[in-house]
Amino acid sequence: MPVPVDEGCIVVVQIPTSLGFDKLNFVELSGMFGLKKKFPYTIDAANRKIRVENACVRWQENTAQAQITIGLLKNPAFASKHDSFEVSIFDFNEFKISTVQTNLFVTTTPGSI
Repeated sequence: MPVPVDEGCIVVVQIPTSLGFDKLNFVELSGMFGLKKKFPYTIDAANRKIRVENACVRWQENTAQAQITIGLLKNPAFASKHDSFEVSIFDFNEFKISTVQTNLFVTTTPGSI
């Protein structure tokens, strides 16, 4: 479903509890956020969230899918299905525009993804 995004939008990604993100080294957004580029981000380790501010350069009615690449998440030492990621988009006033938390599951294998 297309989601319009506002200039200065905020993207928050909730990381599943099974994945480590202490060696995280980049967050890259593209698709509905425009051309692929790496964004500055902050980490809320206690709540397992990655936050990217000013992810949208202008208001636009979107038909493109969001693409989010997170560098160096760490898989656990065993292979199994784990919790889902959750991705939320907020406007610059921090009013929620959209949240996706279904069909974002990951099946892990030992090592880094």
